[in-house]
Amino acid sequence: MKHSISHAISHATPHAYIMEKQAHFERVLRNKLDSLLEGPADYASELVAAIKYSCLNGGKRIRPLLVYATADMLMQQEASHTRQKTTRKTIVEALDAAAIGLEMLHTYSLIHDDLPAMDDDALRRGKPSCHVAFGEAIAILAGDALQALSFTLINQAALACTEHPKHLCSIMQSFSQAAIAMIYGQSIDISLSSRTRLKNSASATIAEAQIRQMHQLKTGALIGLSIQLGTLLCLQSYHDTMQLLPTLIRFGDLIGLAFQIQDDILDVTGAMHHLGKQAGGDDLRGKCTYPKVIGMDASRQRAAELITEALHLLQPWQSHATPLIQVVRYITRHPYVKDQ
Repeated sequence: MKHSISHAISHATPHAYIMEKQAHFERVLRNKLDSLLEGPADYASELVAAIKYSCLNGGKRIRPLLVYATADMLMQQEASHTRQKTTRKTIVEALDAAAIGLEMLHTYSLIHDDLPAMDDDALRRGKPSCHVAFGEAIAILAGDALQALSFTLINQAALACTEHPKHLCSIMQSFSQAAIAMIYGQSIDISLSSRTRLKNSASATIAEAQIRQMHQLKTGALIGLSIQLGTLLCLQSYHDTMQLLPTLIRFGDLIGLAFQIQDDILDVTGAMHHLGKQAGGDDLRGKCTYPKVIGMDASRQRAAELITEALHLLQPWQSHATPLIQVVRYITRHPYVKDQ
């Protein structure tokens, strides 16, 4: 079993699957934005422009990819448990709505993160940040609108694809809990960034625990939510879903932290034209990052360990896990994951 997973990691070529899902998502996102904002465009044109500017400003679409890949894995392996009363077309539409809602929630957080009162970033994905392009007031409102719209879409997805009341409650609760966790994580980030850099080993141990908590909340919450939504929306049996969720939630937690550690590393080692923002920005703003706290080599090792543990959890799905493994390779840039 272990061999089959490592073999998939070594030989899977993620580009075709990733590109297909990204292209699909861009189409449904653009269409959904047009339909949702058609009316407001008549009386709030600047706000609508800011929303579309931020949502359609590129990006890897990591969270939607995880929604799709998780659902693809489960619907292949658990064919007998997929919703018999719900057509596959309905499931796909529900996954699209959830993926869009999740990306809107993420985009809202980026708009607000970039504000002068927060991270004060003038660039986002190589283009002027929303507040630079449209002003702070419109940027704040664009973020507010996207947060509200995200809950509208996740509610639509849940109602379309949920036959069990507890299933519906689980979807809405998971979404709201991840949203507030992300905000708590941002609060920790602000608090840690304002402190004097910790230098002695005892303080570094404390700092690593703190930065782990920050990353798990600020970044990991939405990564984990992506896995949960892909699970909750494609399986019929509430009992079976609840049995699978703990393993998949753990998988999401591990990947979310690994992704953020790698992001910390790339902020130090990456070039501006690859990052889409100023390289070394975390250090300039006094951010508390893994390389700063435990060093670069230890950070790489920590990320590799997290990815290895996460992939081990996918062994029960064997080759059906290939789409999800491909996404993991893609989002963690996995150059230091070795065969087991």
